[in-house]
Amino acid sequence: MFAVAYGQSARGPRTAYYLFVSRAGCCELDADAWARIDRTLRTNGIPTFWGIYTINDYGIWYPSTVQKTIKEEGELAIGPFASAGLADAALRRLLSLLPRDSEYRSDLHTLDGRQQWWSIDMYQIRGVSSSTPLTVKPPKVKEPGTIEGVVIDTEMGMKWISIIVRGDDGNRYMAQLGGQGAPDKVTGMVNKVGNRVRITFKDKEPPDSQGVIDLHATSIIQIKR
Repeated sequence: MFAVAYGQSARGPRTAYYLFVSRAGCCELDADAWARIDRTLRTNGIPTFWGIYTINDYGIWYPSTVQKTIKEEGELAIGPFASAGLADAALRRLLSLLPRDSEYRSDLHTLDGRQQWWSIDMYQIRGVSSSTPLTVKPPKVKEPGTIEGVVIDTEMGMKWISIIVRGDDGNRYMAQLGGQGAPDKVTGMVNKVGNRVRITFKDKEPPDSQGVIDLHATSIIQIKR
């Protein structure tokens, strides 16, 4: 069995260590296969849960915020462990506990020379640490709907662009225009600050720490005055 880390010590928050297991995009597993892996690890004394992480610092063991999620919205997480050594021991046990890919079979190795990022066959394992309590992320609200409002800001990355909209209900919403997750229909100058838009969405995320609600939009249309 592995020692796990909870709570705080007299010297301040304890650091907990986690491993997040995923698969390369070409070779994903179905829900049943992931459930079998989860059961196998638990049976062999390795603590697991479904969760996500947000990296706060790209230092050693990637200090992060870790949250529990429902199975459909997270990755298979292993931990928490009270030390990096215990996490490393669990990592090496994965060589014998994960179902192996005969076509892509490989030993444990570090990806791209980075620390705390490994692969076994087509599995990818990210190691992170956290000194904040493990919290639960509310599930997505699976209710479709429509909002109208005014574009107040835009955000852009290498392969995506999003708009921030002040809804008529007073809430702030974010919707992606380009890249993975972009809506099927975009009509008009919807990325111009000051323009009025109508956003139809299939579901939405709970408000983030800034109160912004992320919409999974299916269409974004400029409303001309």
